[in-house]
Amino acid sequence: MKKILIIIVIALLTFVGFTSYYYKGVYRPTEAMPHEIADITMESYYTGEVLAPTFRGRGTVVFDRAHDNDFLSDEINPLMSKLSEMGMALDYLEDDDSLENKLKYADVFVVISPTKAYTTGENSQISKFLEKKGRLIMISDPAREDEINSLSSNLGIVFKNDYLYNTVDHGGNFRYVFLDDFSSNTITEDLETVIFYVSSSISSERGIAFAKEGTRSSMAGDGRYSAISMAKDNVLAIGDLTFMTEPYNLALDNERLIMNIANYMLESKREHTLEDFPYILDSPLDIVYSNKSLIDEAISARSIFSSLGIGAEIADRDKRKDLLYLGYFDDFEDGDRGLEGVYLTNESIEVTGVGTFDKRGTVLIHLSTKSFRKALTVLSEEKAQIQNVVDILENGEIGSYMFSDNIAILRYDPVVEGVVEEEPVDEEVSLEGEAIEERDS
Repeated sequence: MKKILIIIVIALLTFVGFTSYYYKGVYRPTEAMPHEIADITMESYYTGEVLAPTFRGRGTVVFDRAHDNDFLSDEINPLMSKLSEMGMALDYLEDDDSLENKLKYADVFVVISPTKAYTTGENSQISKFLEKKGRLIMISDPAREDEINSLSSNLGIVFKNDYLYNTVDHGGNFRYVFLDDFSSNTITEDLETVIFYVSSSISSERGIAFAKEGTRSSMAGDGRYSAISMAKDNVLAIGDLTFMTEPYNLALDNERLIMNIANYMLESKREHTLEDFPYILDSPLDIVYSNKSLIDEAISARSIFSSLGIGAEIADRDKRKDLLYLGYFDDFEDGDRGLEGVYLTNESIEVTGVGTFDKRGTVLIHLSTKSFRKALTVLSEEKAQIQNVVDILENGEIGSYMFSDNIAILRYDPVVEGVVEEEPVDEEVSLEGEAIEERDS
């Protein structure tokens, strides 16, 4: 009798736990759910339709692998193949890479299930990237423990420590939930129903894809839960990874969603500034010098690009490609690369909103992006200072001399012919110049 009573008590406790887990939605997992997808059955949801890109463009997508990210490149083949067909270059941030340097040329940065948290400095670099209208894609998955909130929370997005489930209307398992409630958006265009496999809910001010009515959270029960959200127009957060893996990308409208995400990446309007040198210029580019005396400086500049695999050709004339122009003030003609915000006179340089500088003792660095191509122009009265600017650009120090996104000024002591200094000028200081602390009025 005693044994029977014990069995009954155990059965009751099991039943209570079961109903709490499946129906009340108050169960909170103490660890990530195991990444098991062997029980996924496509059933009638399989379409078999692979969508081919209809748009092409340019740009670079960088995938993060420097934060012990829990994914394999093969898992996201459906997305990567579309990006490649569109003409996008694919790259990775590895452990020994500089995040700052990678973001200099990235149009899109993709973060998938990072298990190593982002530092304050990394968050700052990514925020700066977003300020330049780069796009960030963040993907998490309850079946994979990660530290994605160390990045997303700074952007107003929180991936909840839960998973969504529906015990009545699901895709073959209570964890395989349908999303059929969409806000009008590029990401949700032409979607009717997609299916997510083990998705978390996402807290943000701008959810754009919500789970089917009756779906619950393992933490909060009934509700309207977003599994795809955005922050502004250039941050996208997705609560499931499996939907874009093969063959589950071919269930319902999953393939259409993946295509929309690829189009969203292609449409990035990333802005570049002088700080992004040398990636502000597209390969192949021309390096043009205004005087034969500057051939050595042109060769030094070309080595910067060639060391990074960027095609650059030295030319004595403008061939109307992206351009690095090294020249003397007296030789310069605006052409179609104009100096927006700068006016040159016989004796001075007038910079709108900054001030007027004597040409003697000044190097002007100007980035033009207004015409059909980008042009970086370096002008001085002295050869040595042009080489100095090439060195500053190579060392990534141009930010110290910038007055705006496209204008930098380097001041130095001009060499006056026929004047002998009582004490020799420190050559290193003379060539290095000084960052201007106060703007000329």
